[in-house]
Amino acid sequence: MWSIFGLVITGFLLSNLYKQSVERSFDERLNVYLKILVAAQAEAEDPMRMVPPTLTEPNFDLVLSGWYWQVSKNTGELVAASRSLFAETLPEVDLSKRQVDELGIASFYAKGPGGYTLRIVARDISMEGEDPVVISVAGNASDIEQNVAQFRQRVFLTLAALGLILALSTFAQVKWGLRPLTHIVKGLNDIREGRSDDLKGSFPKEVEPLVGELNALIIFNKKVVERARTHVGNLAHALKTPISVLKNEASDYKTPLSQKIIEQTNAMQRQVNYHLDRAQIIARSGVLSTAYPVRPIIEGLGRAMSKIYRDKNIQLTINIDAETRFSGEKQDLEQVLGNLMDNACKWANEKVFISGKSENDYLIFDIEDDGPGLSKSEQQKAIKRGERLDEQKPGSGLGLSIVRDLMQAYDGEFIMSRSDSGGLKVMLKFPIFQK
Repeated sequence: MWSIFGLVITGFLLSNLYKQSVERSFDERLNVYLKILVAAQAEAEDPMRMVPPTLTEPNFDLVLSGWYWQVSKNTGELVAASRSLFAETLPEVDLSKRQVDELGIASFYAKGPGGYTLRIVARDISMEGEDPVVISVAGNASDIEQNVAQFRQRVFLTLAALGLILALSTFAQVKWGLRPLTHIVKGLNDIREGRSDDLKGSFPKEVEPLVGELNALIIFNKKVVERARTHVGNLAHALKTPISVLKNEASDYKTPLSQKIIEQTNAMQRQVNYHLDRAQIIARSGVLSTAYPVRPIIEGLGRAMSKIYRDKNIQLTINIDAETRFSGEKQDLEQVLGNLMDNACKWANEKVFISGKSENDYLIFDIEDDGPGLSKSEQQKAIKRGERLDEQKPGSGLGLSIVRDLMQAYDGEFIMSRSDSGGLKVMLKFPIFQK
């Protein structure tokens, strides 16, 4: 747009420069006639009765042709005039109010006979012993206007063609010049969806540094995750072993103190597991990860639940497309779905439903059971860390709180409601394009 604006300004500037050039050329032509008239005035025996000279321009002899000359006194009295003026006169000229050149000649536009615009050159002559006179020569300004109009039309047509070529060349330059960035976008999308580990392909030398830095960033992200996992594993080993020793030592005694130690070490174990799990979640979130097919993960969890709850003979229904993929850490999805499927099977009477779909840039999972369900207050209590609604059921009370923390780490949503069969329905919404 700035280039086109520049071309428009250039067109106006060229037109004005050309108009000035045409006016100078036109004035030079009029000045030739003016000099002839000045010479005739100077040579006349009686300047007040000057004999009209012979000019080469035939239009001076054609009535109202647009080409005129006249000699007049400052009082306006006509001394001599061209035949083309007939009974008309040129506008009075007050050279004291006009801008003149070094020869005392003024050039200007004015309305002449018939209302037509004229280009006029004029100067005054003072003869010894005579009143000064003003000699004026006029030409039809339409000749200038027509010449300039033709030039302006050609210039703007030329600049319009140049602008079109410039726009097309700019579009082609941007389209082809930035094409490597499109390849980078596609490559990053392949990495996010698990089809590639890094950016591959040949790139222009101007883009190669960017590709190298992106690949280095991807490797650095993977190393960060691996280091975080290693540190978390070391911390787990360092804490779990002393806690297990304390618990085992206390279990050899049947005193109130030993029971208190066992109770507190169990609480410590739950807290350690919870915070270690949370540390792993935070370490893994926000990095480039592989995209995993969802159905095999859910089917594997379903087989595990069928074995764990074999006595209840739960009917597990899975409804999810084979193409659905999860962009993130596989163990995070296994932990979320595993906790929810375990809760559903634990409280279900006969049936558990698991479905998944991609919709509006979200990967959505629904886990439903036909159990007793939860009231609003029970739902709020269930997601609190360490809270258990039924002490008779096995568990630590951390499952739903871990699910909540995982969903927050992925900027997802965790919604509980009542299912159509009367039990609990949990909806998970993972953003497909995660940060």
